[in-house]
Amino acid sequence: MTAKVGDNKLRKLAACVGIIQSVTWIVMSMICIILYYSPVISNNYSSYMELIQLTIYGYFLYTSEEVFPNQTFTGTVFNVFMWFYVLLDVLWLIVSIYLLFKNTPRALKAWSHCTLLVSLWDFITFVILGADYNKCLDYAETTFNQVVFQEVCANAILPVFIIAAKGFTLWIFNIALGVILERKSRQL
Repeated sequence: MTAKVGDNKLRKLAACVGIIQSVTWIVMSMICIILYYSPVISNNYSSYMELIQLTIYGYFLYTSEEVFPNQTFTGTVFNVFMWFYVLLDVLWLIVSIYLLFKNTPRALKAWSHCTLLVSLWDFITFVILGADYNKCLDYAETTFNQVVFQEVCANAILPVFIIAAKGFTLWIFNIALGVILERKSRQL
């Protein structure tokens, strides 16, 4: 009986974590999509945080052209990735709500597979951002104002890099929970 209660708590934890994360990612992705299609924001900034916001906007959302040679995440590609995040996270939200109310092997398996799919998409995004960061730094070495361009690379790519990896901790947690629930679904 204790294992059943523990399994039920784990199921509810997974469902709640999935709901919170999926809603958060839907909102963040939709903000990116809206900013991509909106008019240009102001070039004026009065703080370092506003400079970082402007840099991220300029790198990922403002232009569809390359900021540096062989850049993978141009504005258009990033926008497409955000649309995929919206679709995946809506699916994750639905499956998480389903898991919250249904304790069946099918619900566990659906949540597990959806979570692992989202984690795979996070990993793909993370790898592309890492490669772009490396290409950006390589290009910075060839520019006249190397330090300024390195600052652009760090301020534009690294914050998105960390967010895409869900701060690493949540990403690892999601994979672990996905694998655990997949195994539990086989035991029922």
